[in-house]
Amino acid sequence: MAETSPSTYLNALKSGKIKDVHMKISGNRQAVIDQENKCIKCKKMLKPYLYNFVKNPATKKIEVICADCSIQIKHR
Repeated sequence: MAETSPSTYLNALKSGKIKDVHMKISGNRQAVIDQENKCIKCKKMLKPYLYNFVKNPATKKIEVICADCSIQIKHR
């Protein structure tokens, strides 16, 4: 039995073709990525965990709205 060194093994792995591995992403996370981590209405940066996902009835796509835009407060 031939003994292989770690460098020989690593060279064999590097020389072979490796398939691209694509990770599955949820629809909500993909919406945040597509909007570049910004609110769809006011274009402010989204704060972690302080946003809502809304499905647009016209386009059937998920949109991300920041907490300031999702909760309407009347100004006096």
